[in-house]
Amino acid sequence: MREAFPIPVAARLLRLHTQREGWLATLERLPQTLCHLDAFPGNPLARTDAHAPDGQQTVALDWAFVGIAAVGEEVGHLIAWSLMLDAVAVEDAEDLCAIVLAGYAHGLYEAGWSVSAVERTQVVALGASVSAVMRWAFGAAGRVVGLAVDEPARVAMEQTTRRSVTEEMARRARLVYF
Repeated sequence: MREAFPIPVAARLLRLHTQREGWLATLERLPQTLCHLDAFPGNPLARTDAHAPDGQQTVALDWAFVGIAAVGEEVGHLIAWSLMLDAVAVEDAEDLCAIVLAGYAHGLYEAGWSVSAVERTQVVALGASVSAVMRWAFGAAGRVVGLAVDEPARVAMEQTTRRSVTEEMARRARLVYF
């Protein structure tokens, strides 16, 4: 565990936990919008669309969890899931965030949300960050701990990822830090 978390995270996670009501209230205060609420790398697909400005259209599959949520909340989950599932390397997390958040903010503009570009970007980033942390930080930390104490999980992970437990714990710890 010390190898995976050279910078201790327990105090930070405990602080997040004790402040969770305030963070969740932040999400409730943000503008609310219709959301897919199951955005992970397998659900949005790109397709060719001759009528789209760039010839591409994103289509979301599996609308079983559709509902109202804070602006940016959904893309926070998409970013976190993409990193946790290793669909995008954690080393590319900053680039992933920049691309996803900019695309989402632009989509809001195209849909008619007329606040300034700066405000739109800030609100989207806040919603995405808070939702990702509140939903995934503890789970990501738990996955690191799980590898430290669960031998069958270690064996399965090493077979699936072809990484050593030390490498995978370090990767997952970088997710928690991020």
